[in-house]
Amino acid sequence: MRLKELLADNPAWSEPLSEQVLQQYLQLRYHRLGDPISVLGREEVEQLLRIRLWELWSRFDSARGAPLYQWLVCNLDRYLINIATRNCKHALVEVPLGDLTAQENTELDPDNL
Repeated sequence: MRLKELLADNPAWSEPLSEQVLQQYLQLRYHRLGDPISVLGREEVEQLLRIRLWELWSRFDSARGAPLYQWLVCNLDRYLINIATRNCKHALVEVPLGDLTAQENTELDPDNL
């Protein structure tokens, strides 16, 4: 069953349903999960999304006009981007510099300062 169909009638939160929604969301957004998973690990990313899903679902108000599906996906997408930028920018990146003495860089030469 697709995510939109699972949430068609704005159902109340339940643990089995939320787990189905999370798994469907992970399949839907697998292309965005690479960086956060490489830094935090799959279990950590899933747990962060699981908690956020519960928070969003509990704050959902159908009187505001947006269907539950749209509300959850939009806010989970925003949260996923936040996870990626907040945690992945601190990841160690190794950049090989090569041999600096082989380059003709006069700015690093102490005789030319």
